[in-house]
Amino acid sequence: MKPLENEILQAYPVFAKLEPVSLHKILDSIEVFKTSANKLCFSGNECRGFTLVIEGLLRIQYMSGNGRELTVYRVGKGDFCHLTVAKLLYNKDISFEVFSEKAMRLAIIPDNIFRTYLADNPVFLREIYRDLHDKMDELYRVINNIGFESVESRLTAYFEGKKKLTGNAVFSLTQEQIGVDIGATREAVSRTLSRMQEEGKVKLSRKRIEWLES
Repeated sequence: MKPLENEILQAYPVFAKLEPVSLHKILDSIEVFKTSANKLCFSGNECRGFTLVIEGLLRIQYMSGNGRELTVYRVGKGDFCHLTVAKLLYNKDISFEVFSEKAMRLAIIPDNIFRTYLADNPVFLREIYRDLHDKMDELYRVINNIGFESVESRLTAYFEGKKKLTGNAVFSLTQEQIGVDIGATREAVSRTLSRMQEEGKVKLSRKRIEWLES
């Protein structure tokens, strides 16, 4: 078995449960897509096929009619991108952009192979629904934060999450990107960060934020 095929089976164990003939056809069809960090990978209705994350992290952003953006969820190694499922199965128009947060390596299964070997497979669909449940939990959290939490509360949770994820309390972030991630305008983020700096909770410099709270 090729190294890439081993990586896919380790990241997505559900594929090992497929019939050998189906698995062979799927693995044989895969195209690899690579990009560096902080790049726009796909936008609008562009869909190359069913996307598997082998390495890196994708950020899915919603783009409203007035140009506002909001981070909806992220897709990492072993996760599924449900936007591609909706596009491939139902040809839904989607107003989303997909960015790489880290250097990416994706395995892309072509549309025709996905429809033939995966779209109606009960084992695969159970795994898709399980992962969708996790993504919906994440989406509910985003909606709850926007509707009920103050900008400062959202910033606090955001920085604590970043610190836990990276083990670092210094972040290279723009206020615009923070606003997209927490569902706030850049102006609201700027005002709140300035107040938090006065209170000794953060230290601000150009494209750099140090979280001082323990």
